[in-house]
Amino acid sequence: MNSAQKIKKFIIDTIFPVSCIGCGSDDTWLCHQCFGGIAINKEMSCPECRLASSTTTCNPCKATIKIDGLIISTKYEDKLVQNLIKSFKYNFIPELARPLSKIMIKRLYDFDNNSHFPILYNRSGSIIIPVPLHKKRLLARGFNQSALIAEMLANQTGLEYQPDIITRIRFTQTQTNLSRDERIQNLKDAFVADQSFNWSGKNAILVDDVATTLSTLNECAGVLKKAGCKEVWAMVIARGSQDDLNDITLK
Repeated sequence: MNSAQKIKKFIIDTIFPVSCIGCGSDDTWLCHQCFGGIAINKEMSCPECRLASSTTTCNPCKATIKIDGLIISTKYEDKLVQNLIKSFKYNFIPELARPLSKIMIKRLYDFDNNSHFPILYNRSGSIIIPVPLHKKRLLARGFNQSALIAEMLANQTGLEYQPDIITRIRFTQTQTNLSRDERIQNLKDAFVADQSFNWSGKNAILVDDVATTLSTLNECAGVLKKAGCKEVWAMVIARGSQDDLNDITLK
């Protein structure tokens, strides 16, 4: 952590002293009781049409979306979840990566116990990749929120963690307030995969904090498949609508 980041952290710690975001208990960002009250999502639906699905993208939607499946860890409608994500992403509290990753890990165990997520069993062929930030945005924020939670997921599952094999090469305007078509255009040619990596036979799990229209995840998935990735899943803390994202950003 450089000097600017230390100063930023000191200011944040002063303005936002450590207390449970759910109940206000001291010395923790999320207490055990509040964590236990967060409902884990047990439903699966097609990422594109959102109709109920066994585990994967439904056949009619495979022609329009590159993601093979989407795992949503919890309900975005939960106000505590919204506040956790807002504090993590917009109040710059990287320590929240731990409780948020625990929510995602709890969701993964539901798959693991029921054998619904075969990528988890392919220890040698599956890799975890965070959605990258452009270096300018990374410098401004001080951390990549997706990378923090992705690394913790990798440590827990034992899957290979590859934070640098996809890069955001073009600085784009924030996706907030953009329509779906505008988002797709905004992200066009924004990512590139490392061609020196051996992609043969690899499956990828893309990790991000929140999904809305899936434009970012889908663009990354397309780049990974073009590089040679066989199957690409995505995992997020929660999925909201565009209005939800605008609301949480502006609060």
